[in-house]
Amino acid sequence: FRSKSGLKTDESSGALTGMASKLKLVALGMAAGAAVSIKMAADWQVSMTQLVTGAGESEKSIGMLRQGILSLSVGTDTSVEELTKGLYMISSAGFHGAGGLSVLKAAAEGAKEGEASLADVANVLTSAMNAYHLPASAANSVTQQLVATVAAGKMHMEDLATSLSAVLPIAASAHISFAQVGGALATMTMQGMTAHRASMNLANAIRSLLNPSATAAKEMQSLGLNANTVSSHLGSEGLTGTLAELQTAILNSTKGGSVLVGDMRSEEHT
Repeated sequence: FRSKSGLKTDESSGALTGMASKLKLVALGMAAGAAVSIKMAADWQVSMTQLVTGAGESEKSIGMLRQGILSLSVGTDTSVEELTKGLYMISSAGFHGAGGLSVLKAAAEGAKEGEASLADVANVLTSAMNAYHLPASAANSVTQQLVATVAAGKMHMEDLATSLSAVLPIAASAHISFAQVGGALATMTMQGMTAHRASMNLANAIRSLLNPSATAAKEMQSLGLNANTVSSHLGSEGLTGTLAELQTAILNSTKGGSVLVGDMRSEEHT
């Protein structure tokens, strides 16, 4: 038996069954996609709510932050999820509202430029900015210094992010610029030292210059230096200037490969 279209009944039935199966698969796929979209939307809503409950953002800023994240996602080719997590860290560090978005933008661009994770960049960026009491408007400048430090040294951004806390507080209190801290860490890691060890050693060196021991003060005096003056000028002279001063004092007191100290220097100059 053939239908009016010329197809046999069993052929027509098979075609309809195949079409129904395809439609069912399409429907299932659409349902699954919708479920995933709904879950993602729900998860994002939870994350945005956590910005208020856990990171100190105001509820009235959420709409602006949501729009800013969507815009940055397109502009920096970064996932919404990654940006939201980054903003949580930034907001927790005290940068809220439009200022927080400015810091997030700098962190996202720095992550792309330095081939690092946004979380690591946001972490170290906010740590540096808080240590030096910098406003959100300084985020781009600090990010570039971070990227330059990693590029000049032998480390990853994660290494820098997890080690800077050892040196930032003491460096900032001594008014030593972050540029000099970054330069010192880059130099030390290039010589094979880990970022963590470099940060610890640098912090100890700054601490010793700020508050020299009685022995160190006596040794400086023997080289013609005043320990209190060296300490008070550390911020204005910086690390390089202070170390250069110490090196010059040592060279001026050296003769025949030996360092002349105390009375020996006095006798040499008379």
